[in-house]
Amino acid sequence: MRLLRLYGTFVAVILKGLMEYRLNFWLDFLTLVIHNVAGYAAVWIIMSRFQVINGWTWFEVMLLVALYQISWGACGVFIRSPLLTVEHLVRDGKFDNVLTKPIPTLVHVILMKFNHIWFSNIIIGLVVLFVSLRELGISLGAADVVWLIVTLVCGVMILSGVIIMIGTLSFRFIRAGSMGQRIFFTFAEFIRYPITVYPKAIQLLLTVVPFAFINFYPAHLFLDRSGAGTFAPVLRYGGPVVAVVTLVLGVALWNAGIRRYQSTGS
Repeated sequence: MRLLRLYGTFVAVILKGLMEYRLNFWLDFLTLVIHNVAGYAAVWIIMSRFQVINGWTWFEVMLLVALYQISWGACGVFIRSPLLTVEHLVRDGKFDNVLTKPIPTLVHVILMKFNHIWFSNIIIGLVVLFVSLRELGISLGAADVVWLIVTLVCGVMILSGVIIMIGTLSFRFIRAGSMGQRIFFTFAEFIRYPITVYPKAIQLLLTVVPFAFINFYPAHLFLDRSGAGTFAPVLRYGGPVVAVVTLVLGVALWNAGIRRYQSTGS
């Protein structure tokens, strides 16, 4: 509870600072809205050309994109911005200040930034999600709603775990964060579509990494797909386990990096 109150205080301070420049506040938000709409439009253009991709219809693919975008939006608001600045903190010698604070270093880094613009991903993603479910004739019962929430939370956990791992690279390789980000976004582009459209090697990579558990495997349950064509039907239920393992691994690697951290002396 203490950390939650502290986080609320930090967020309030950050928002007050942002609202001093109201035009920039809303322009930044609107810019990402346009970017998100363009992303959905790109999928629409491709799907309108082919209609069906490897057995997946337009609204089924949009469901995949929406599940990813909602999770990525939540991760963006709370985790992405602070963790991807670790490279700069380490390089400029400012990370030493983080080590002097009486709270866990990972928590302190997360408290340093709050990015409101990523709420656009969540809002647009939710609209696309529910429109897709309606057009597909999918009615969600109580159990389905619970599983949908679990799926989205697991997506946030998986993305957060991977982002934390990327931030951890900066403790050992000063400029590795930028390379890690490029690899991350490459994987993210793959899961805009069903992973079964790719060669088996890519499918395996997206399962192991494990981006496919953010949207592809859990979507099978909402779409009442058997999982045929995937590596194993049981993977449809693997999201919670994979999410916990990914996040725990990310935190463990972070703590290991902290123990071996050496200041750049900048």
